[in-house]
Amino acid sequence: MIGFKYSSLFTRYVFKFIIIAVISSHFVSSYEYQPGIENPVLNDDPIDDQEPNQHLDTSILQEPEIARYFPRGPWDPVNEIQELEEIEWPNQDHLRKLGQIAGLAADKNDTLFVFHRGDHHWGYGYQFDEEDHQKHRENGAIKNDTVIIMNTKTGQVIKSWGANSFYMPHGISLDSDGNVWLTDVVRHQVFRYKRDSYSKPDLVLGEAFVPGRDDRHFCMPTDVAVSTSGIVYISDGYCNSRILIVSSQGELLDEIGLEEGMSIPHSLALLENENLICVADRENRRILCFTAGLDGDKPGVLMRNVLHPRLNRIFSIDNWGRTIFALGIDDDPARSEAIALDIVTESPISSFAPASGFREPHDLTVSPDGQYIYISDMSPEAVRNIYKFKQEI
Repeated sequence: MIGFKYSSLFTRYVFKFIIIAVISSHFVSSYEYQPGIENPVLNDDPIDDQEPNQHLDTSILQEPEIARYFPRGPWDPVNEIQELEEIEWPNQDHLRKLGQIAGLAADKNDTLFVFHRGDHHWGYGYQFDEEDHQKHRENGAIKNDTVIIMNTKTGQVIKSWGANSFYMPHGISLDSDGNVWLTDVVRHQVFRYKRDSYSKPDLVLGEAFVPGRDDRHFCMPTDVAVSTSGIVYISDGYCNSRILIVSSQGELLDEIGLEEGMSIPHSLALLENENLICVADRENRRILCFTAGLDGDKPGVLMRNVLHPRLNRIFSIDNWGRTIFALGIDDDPARSEAIALDIVTESPISSFAPASGFREPHDLTVSPDGQYIYISDMSPEAVRNIYKFKQEI
């Protein structure tokens, strides 16, 4: 099947409603592979096997120091949680070598995965046409290593990889086996790299540079969340309004969220103990949580629709237990903040931001032990492009 093409904005939205109606009539109610749904895996689509040609300085940086506590917003917290900014972490001369940091993923053993855009900048020659194709693909893939693995205590670079492979990095996630999942909004694809095997992905979903709304295509996919059992959730995306559910082998299992009117599902958080898959519905300024289907029940049933005046445009969410951390972008970026809330009671817990304020924050990740929160800022005017906060309970 090929991706749909649209000759005008009007036609594009007509097709959107037609497709939603058709797909909704064939809703899958369980995680059993449906033979009539085509496999979206396209492993015959190669990624260049060129060796990385640029590496970052791996000098050890200063040990971070906790600086100060930033007061919560004007609401009543339900728990005593404070987030402390570590203003001396890490050395900015080191991180300034990176491009726009689109994605962060915290791993165990004090490790942080950073997904950046090198010399590619969304909005500066990388716009999309009316059919969601990138206009200047001839500029080629990013020549730098786009994935940086760093030690969160020292700032030392452990490893870097991903050169000559990506055009516009967006989301990065880790599964329970340590595999790395990446999305590229120009390639319209999702990639999985096995742990410690980064020369070539072992799973590729979608067709390179071909947007679409069918079973084999994405349209600017944004994020991935993976259960411990291997069920994969993909938010799709800037020009689709759905969450795809696939198996660990890439078999399409389900499609949810079509009836909720999402406007850029931008980030995902999977709360396995609550059987919830939550999505940052960015432009609608809300968090939607659906049944994840992990307990055998029907996936995609809307359980939470979290709206709060302080949420703003939600660019990123992550969780630690039942606490959701949401990165909201205010109309005045300097007033942007991260919010912590209890997703079960929908009660706010705290809010926090760096002393210097955000400029263009994009992603947020929580360390596996819940102790640290990392937030990226893509603006060259930001004081730092990764902020680190320590959570004290």
